[in-house]
Amino acid sequence: IMQWDVFYTAIQDVNILLAEIDKVPGMDALKRSRFKAEAIFMRSLSYFFIVRAFGDVPYYTNAYNEAPLPRTNMVIVLQNCLADLQPLLDDDPGAEVLPWSYSSYSSKGIRASRGSVIALMMHINLWLVQFDAKNKEQYYRNVVSLGLLDGGAWMNEFEEIYGKYMKVVYNFVMKLSNNSHIAEEITQQTFVTALEKLDTFRGECKMSVWLCQIAKYEYFAWERKAKRHRPYEPDDGSRNDDQETGRRNRMEGQMSQAVSRAGQAETGGDELVNAMIDREDYGRIMEVWHGLPEPYKEVFMLHTMAEMAYPDIGKLFGKSANWSRVTYYRAKKMIIEGLGGV
Repeated sequence: IMQWDVFYTAIQDVNILLAEIDKVPGMDALKRSRFKAEAIFMRSLSYFFIVRAFGDVPYYTNAYNEAPLPRTNMVIVLQNCLADLQPLLDDDPGAEVLPWSYSSYSSKGIRASRGSVIALMMHINLWLVQFDAKNKEQYYRNVVSLGLLDGGAWMNEFEEIYGKYMKVVYNFVMKLSNNSHIAEEITQQTFVTALEKLDTFRGECKMSVWLCQIAKYEYFAWERKAKRHRPYEPDDGSRNDDQETGRRNRMEGQMSQAVSRAGQAETGGDELVNAMIDREDYGRIMEVWHGLPEPYKEVFMLHTMAEMAYPDIGKLFGKSANWSRVTYYRAKKMIIEGLGGV
């Protein structure tokens, strides 16, 4: 995803198709309209991906461009995508050009549908909330209106839910990632997923817990994917990554404070932990924490860093509050013993 030439190849193909398809003789009118609609969807999806990865990007819709292009403000790019996508809904109220679904399973997996257009427009609107704050109320209303196209009256709840819990989810993901850009992306994806599953929420736990559970899975899914696509970098001491160093230092500082708080409740452990922190031996603390098995590592992090209560942690794991409490204290004991405690 960090190589935009793949996406620009798709964009170029779409621009050429839209310019030339009317010249194809003997093509069925419905098929022609469907090709155009799917092409517009793919162009908008491609721009959405590269905007998320690069911010401001070159934007063009002409078929055979040769001139160098400047970067266009990302908000304008996404607004243009919404303007392109809206007629696909307005001009096709009966879903004849882009149906809700396809009879062929192979088509379901790769062809654009009316539902995929609505989902993409919702996602773009929610992304714009973060980068065009002065118009965020309109973007919220757009999402609600898009949801109502399918008769989903429950969508009226979404604006209130997003406004109430967005910061809760963002702060939770920020604790996990220590990266504001990642936290913003995972927060947006969390609410998109929650929007899709809102009718399954039964009120058996707090809304904030339910959203954080979704955010946890979205973050770890992102982390696994990032690890798979991370290029190999030799550890020869030549790399100078200030951003990564800053992230590591923040993480170490938070973990040292967390371990220190944990040590206060363990007889004899607080002196050891505080002594190590005074020596700024953060590496040892991080090494021990990273070496904890699951679920001890995650439970300790959720309680000390994300400051989640035991009942809420238990609900994230489908366990009881007592299970969370016992797991946390076992994790704390492992850390203190790993640091040399008794």
